[in-house]
Amino acid sequence: MAFFDFENSLDMLLIGRAGNGKSSTGNKFLGRETFLSSSDTQSTTVQAQFDFCEFEGNVLKVVDCPGLGDTRVGVEDDAKQLVDALRTAIANNPKGFHAILYIVRFKPCKPSKLWWVKIL
Repeated sequence: MAFFDFENSLDMLLIGRAGNGKSSTGNKFLGRETFLSSSDTQSTTVQAQFDFCEFEGNVLKVVDCPGLGDTRVGVEDDAKQLVDALRTAIANNPKGFHAILYIVRFKPCKPSKLWWVKIL
């Protein structure tokens, strides 16, 4: 088993709307199926989760957060769930993130569905 230097890890946070592929993107970076993902636009991630891999001699930490617009809850619960997940992610990375990736799926969106932009 390889020794990981966690003090010098590269930390990446994945955010975006529910069902846009955050977990799938995280799995691609890690090179394995760590995060539960699905091919449809339904929400699968309910709390911040993370995993590590080695990349060019460095440790890469990928943090997957629940998406905005969770299909299982209402708008207020969705916003609270997201804020709680981001608090947890930030608390677990006190030095901050090297990269915050906003994952998007290119598809038409009605203006009435853009309420989540205000949250960011």
